Amino acid sequence: MCSILLGVGTFYLIANAMKYPLMASGKTMMALGRKSTKMVGSFSLLKLNLSKKLEGIIKLSSYSREGMSAVLKSAGIPETPESYIANAIISGAVFLAIIPLALLVFPPMTIAVILLATAVFFKEYRSAFDINEKRKKEVESELLRFASTMKEGLKKSRDILSMLEDYRKTSNKALSKELAITITDMRTGNYEIGLSRFMARVNSPLVNDVVRGLLGTLRGDDQTKYFETIVEKMKELEVQHIRMEVLKRPSKIKAFSFLMVLCFIFIYLVVIAVEFMNSFGKLF
Repeated sequence: MCSILLGVGTFYLIANAMKYPLMASGKTMMALGRKSTKMVGSFSLLKLNLSKKLEGIIKLSSYSREGMSAVLKSAGIPETPESYIANAIISGAVFLAIIPLALLVFPPMTIAVILLATAVFFKEYRSAFDINEKRKKEVESELLRFASTMKEGLKKSRDILSMLEDYRKTSNKALSKELAITITDMRTGNYEIGLSRFMARVNSPLVNDVVRGLLGTLRGDDQTKYFETIVEKMKELEVQHIRMEVLKRPSKIKAFSFLMVLCFIFIYLVVIAVEFMNSFGKLF
């Protein structure tokens, strides 16, 4: 009971120091701000308020800010770098409020709380990078087929925009989305700029290889041989990837190998048993 009262008291002291609007008025303001009838909890409102305060304190260099802005834009997160980092810090720092309770109940648990807060911060901070990495892998999983299609298409036509539009209809979700943006850029502006932006968004060496071939085609070069080389390279990389996946699961492979050996042994035993029964029958 004392611990609960201590936690509630700490919450109201922090809220008062931050000039934080409590209870119904705060919830109503938050709901109106989000254009939603759903009421937001006091905890979420306090977290948002603290993030806003911290956002004004965080200072980033122009290089770091530009890099983080590009990451957030690519991940589809409509936040400023300062706001994004502030939210990550507050998400982790929330757990630090448990430290007074941990010291009262079980002091060694303080270390676990600090580790948990650190883990939550890095998880929140890495979320944008994880989104981009996942999308990048989805795009790369489609590149072999994409490059093969471009190789065959260039034998008949040099209309890259039409080839991209046709391929987008059958591509996976991640590549389809990227191609849609690229096609829009190409239609509304320069073809080379549109393809260059495609490279910058995905930030993949394999995508860069494919786009360089398309850019060479736009400049009038015959890129058929180039795409044949790229396709062979991607096939080799796919084989290597499959081998790596196999090596990551040796226990499963060993289990299946053991089952196969048992099956062969069983087959041989059945054959030997049948032959023995036939021989035994001839004797009598």
